[in-house]
Amino acid sequence: MGTVALQLERSTSGVVAASASVVFNTVLFTSGNISYAPLTGIITINEPGRYVINWWAVTQAAIASAGPGFALSSSLGASIQSNSPNKIGPFSGAGVINITSTPATISLVNSTSGDITFSSLVHTKAGLTLFKDEPPGDLSDSSLCFSYAQLTHVIEQLITLYPASVMSVFTTNANVVTGTATSLYTSPNADGAGLFILTDSLGQSEAIPIAAICGIYTGEATVY
Repeated sequence: MGTVALQLERSTSGVVAASASVVFNTVLFTSGNISYAPLTGIITINEPGRYVINWWAVTQAAIASAGPGFALSSSLGASIQSNSPNKIGPFSGAGVINITSTPATISLVNSTSGDITFSSLVHTKAGLTLFKDEPPGDLSDSSLCFSYAQLTHVIEQLITLYPASVMSVFTTNANVVTGTATSLYTSPNADGAGLFILTDSLGQSEAIPIAAICGIYTGEATVY
């Protein structure tokens, strides 16, 4: 688990205009070589690496006929978009962005052609977590590599045996990610899987680094 991490929250109502960044008014946690500008919604990363971002929002209205949509946008050209067919209610998204040069910026942007209004019915309107994906210790340590390989093997079995079971994955930064086990992701240059992909109740994907997993509850009516 990396030493760079950030958790943001938005509790203010209001509107985010087309192509504008979502402004989170509260920093719940920050660690490492990273900063956040609360007036603009811009996150600045000062350390190269692979970063995992999860976000969610509760909307009340969207001018775009297709419903609300947000995109994780970086100054290096990455744009990872998520959309919802429902103009009212919660939805979420996730992305992995590789930062090759610094400083680099990331923000959550309204990717539609119209305003998006946050819900006035809930206290917290939106949230975002970001952390650098780096395994603890030296991967040349064969015992560590074996542990990751064994965990990957267990997850492969869970995906096969319980594709419809709602699981809870506990991570080293005290987060709990809930959803059905979908797949394991292996980058083109890697020897083994690096991310465990869950699908949440809204149909959105949540990416969890293998190195960040400290426990998995496989759900009711499962035996493992």
